[in-house]
Amino acid sequence: MTMFGTKKLSYNLIKKVGHEDVVIGEAQINKRLFSSFSSINYSHPGQQQLSELSFSLPEDPRSGKN
Repeated sequence: MTMFGTKKLSYNLIKKVGHEDVVIGEAQINKRLFSSFSSINYSHPGQQQLSELSFSLPEDPRSGKN
């Protein structure tokens, strides 16, 4: 936290692909003393990868597992 009351935080954006987690971007948050001045910015360097990874594994009818 800065002396002006600003908190900065960043975290990875994750998408579940099958049983694995894939990092597809990052979110950066600036929380200020007054919430009207706070912001969230998303970066998606793997934007093309998002559409390629949009699927889910079907359920196995024999075991009921993915």
